[in-house]
Amino acid sequence: MQAKGPNPYWVRGYLGGYYNLLGGLIKGRFRFKMEFGEECVLENSSVLGGMKIITDLTPKKDETNVDVFAIPQATFGVRVNEPIVIPEDDGDHTYKVVVEKMTIIDDQGKEIKGVIEYANSKDLANFVSDDILPPNKTLKALAQVSFMEKKNGIYEVVMVDGQKAIEIEERIFTTGSAPEAIPLSNIKYAYPVVDQENYYRGETSNGYIKLKRGQDYLFEDPNWGTSVLFAAESPIESNFSYNNADNIVNFKVPDLAKQKDYTLALIAKNKNGSNGASDNDTVENTEKTEESSDGSAVSVTTEIKKHRVFLKMERSTGFPMCSEPVSIIHFQTSFLL
Repeated sequence: MQAKGPNPYWVRGYLGGYYNLLGGLIKGRFRFKMEFGEECVLENSSVLGGMKIITDLTPKKDETNVDVFAIPQATFGVRVNEPIVIPEDDGDHTYKVVVEKMTIIDDQGKEIKGVIEYANSKDLANFVSDDILPPNKTLKALAQVSFMEKKNGIYEVVMVDGQKAIEIEERIFTTGSAPEAIPLSNIKYAYPVVDQENYYRGETSNGYIKLKRGQDYLFEDPNWGTSVLFAAESPIESNFSYNNADNIVNFKVPDLAKQKDYTLALIAKNKNGSNGASDNDTVENTEKTEESSDGSAVSVTTEIKKHRVFLKMERSTGFPMCSEPVSIIHFQTSFLL
């Protein structure tokens, strides 16, 4: 059944069935067309009777301060990439709506890398970018579908006026700022495991943190040197590497004590910080310049942070941190080897 409204209102449907009379002496099938109201015929409405396929696309048009972890979503009026039977006057026609493109385009006109994930119902699609969306940027979400019709057992592209029939929806939006740490919600899995008890020290010397979506910007600043710290009574530092293709942090697990609650923190140290200050101090340099004889002056204060905490995984705090943790995880070593 098809319907259009509200002004004018129009409904079209088909009633079909089978009949069997006199013990099978007379049998067959019937099909009647029913139509009510006045149809408003739109331009370029030849495909699927003018049905709108992409019914919604988020984020909303001109939305601002969109979360950089947002996942654009398209809603469809039919199941996509699967056969659809549409009754017409000359019989049933089988179509297929094909999602040709769903992506995000940045302010330079480049497509952001990602994958399309479909709901089981096949009427929803999400575009999940490999990395979080670029912060404080104007972006465009785009969804595009085309149509195919089954003729003589083969699907053919539906053409309108000599061109492929397509439907496109676009949304312009602006992202907000990016976090300065890795939120727990962006961790797909990690080893040591979140809240792990009885971590066997001799099982492996390799640890890792797999991110759901990349946060490459945290590791690309040349002014910051990154490392992993393990702490119980005192911190132990370990080197690590970040694979931006797979969005995974790999690090070496040092020799840990038995039956201890450990804090694991992924931190960055400011390479421009003063060597004379303690690890958790900020360095202040104040320069005072006289401007006139009445004693007025200009005071310039420069503050350099020595640490940034990207990720904190803890059970009990074994060392002071320079900022509030965004993620809290912990693990405990076993009393066995």
